[in-house]
Amino acid sequence: NNSSAVNAETTSANNSSASKVTVHYVDKDGKELATQAYSYGYPAGSSIAAQSPDYQVAPKDITGYTLVTSDSPVSSLNGKQLTTSEAVPFLANDQTVYYVYTKNAPTITTEKKTVNETVSYVDQNGNVLAQPHTASVDFTRQVSTDAVTGEKTYGPWSADQSFDAVTSPELKGYTADKAQIDKQTVNGDSKDLEFTVTYRSNDKPVITAPNQDYKVGDSIDPLKNVTASDKEDGTTKVTVAKIVDQDGKVIDSIPNDKAGKYTVTYTTTDADGNTVTKDATISVRSNDKPVITAPNQDYKVG
Repeated sequence: NNSSAVNAETTSANNSSASKVTVHYVDKDGKELATQAYSYGYPAGSSIAAQSPDYQVAPKDITGYTLVTSDSPVSSLNGKQLTTSEAVPFLANDQTVYYVYTKNAPTITTEKKTVNETVSYVDQNGNVLAQPHTASVDFTRQVSTDAVTGEKTYGPWSADQSFDAVTSPELKGYTADKAQIDKQTVNGDSKDLEFTVTYRSNDKPVITAPNQDYKVGDSIDPLKNVTASDKEDGTTKVTVAKIVDQDGKVIDSIPNDKAGKYTVTYTTTDADGNTVTKDATISVRSNDKPVITAPNQDYKVG
């Protein structure tokens, strides 16, 4: 490697008598861009050794730079500018040669970004009820990439854009919690927009509450065999909303120590907030035996 070794025709012992050729690779300000190359040799007419072969010097490929092939001397360097490969003979005095490079212009590219808007339509359990609404807008900006460091410099994004307001679709049997998604303005730094419109079912739950008969002394359960079901929720909880006796008086519970007839109002509410009620009759019958009234009777013939 000529960049570090003594010329084959010289030895380290007599380098002080050999001359040196140093090659620099610099920019127009004299800044070193690559490792120097150099070699030692003997000029013609040397009294120590035969003339050394010329030193074959050449430009290097330096990332991000282009070799200057015209005269562009660097004032801070004492030496000769070279513009191509060259054979440099060894002279009596040390020599400096150099190659000059210019930094390549940055690479300009265009970056594109898409911002999406998605509106989903679901019921309260998250089940999809309709195809989502989707829309997108694109933004661009220039990116300048340094030829040497690879560092990127970003320009501004293109102008802000808007998504139009989106009206929620009408779905039979459902009511939407939002009539529309309002107009949205976004820019190149915006994230994707996601909205959810939740629909409440208009179907009400159904209560099944049969009339019940008890006898005095029986244990009375107003909720016996009473159920409620909903299209979406399945089984819903039923409660007793009101008990009215046969005299029209609201009471807390049905007594089992006397006969009577009672109207029980049941209620249930589904997850969509739909509330229904239903009435049923609970009768408490006496255990007393029936009494037969049968008077004696007299009749005449004919």
